[in-house]
Amino acid sequence: ALFVSGAFTTLFSGVIANNFGRKITIMLSLAIGAFFVIVLRFAIDYWTLLTFYLGMGFLISFFNFSALYLMEIGNSDFRNLSNMVFKVGASVCTLFWIMIAYYVKDW
Repeated sequence: ALFVSGAFTTLFSGVIANNFGRKITIMLSLAIGAFFVIVLRFAIDYWTLLTFYLGMGFLISFFNFSALYLMEIGNSDFRNLSNMVFKVGASVCTLFWIMIAYYVKDW
């Protein structure tokens, strides 16, 4: 579900970024992604879990889009390093969001 909706979103993520701007699109996608990661912890049945995974999957292409934007504005010598640091940082933030949702739910 995650990768199917991510593949579908790839078709129109560039159009959305061109119409609204890259920075606004990236910030909005990260805010929505944080919402889905936190709400995913509160899923009570399989269909709710699948729905939230679909919501997270729509943000995969926007996540990759922001990594490409970072590589464009960076120096050509450090493009691979900047992409790696960005994706590691985003993974750590996703784990942090999951930890917050865990402590909020099981308080």
